[in-house]
Amino acid sequence: MFQYRATVRQVHDGDTLRLDVDLGFDIHHASLDVRLLGIDCPELGRPDGLGERARGFVVAWFAKHGTQCVIETVRDQTEKYGRYLATIVSADGADLIADLQAAGLAKPYDGHGPRPVWP
Repeated sequence: MFQYRATVRQVHDGDTLRLDVDLGFDIHHASLDVRLLGIDCPELGRPDGLGERARGFVVAWFAKHGTQCVIETVRDQTEKYGRYLATIVSADGADLIADLQAAGLAKPYDGHGPRPVWP
């Protein structure tokens, strides 16, 4: 696992973000796409609006906790769409993945097999 300081630039949906990542030594990677590790959130555009609720939750979470965070990646590898898999903890210690799951807006998913079924 590798840890980096980051700033959230955009929330695409409940489990995909665009970050400015501090790689150390004053080196930054702007516009890095990250997918939250070990979960699946509902897709945008569902008739019930659940995907938009998940995205709105993440936007509100960063509004509450600030856009500065620490990400932890797994072996710095990407998934099939080129996104890095990461966990995100806010500067005040809040865990985005745990909070999404507690709100019922994320289900466990390791990227293999069928995706979780949403109502």
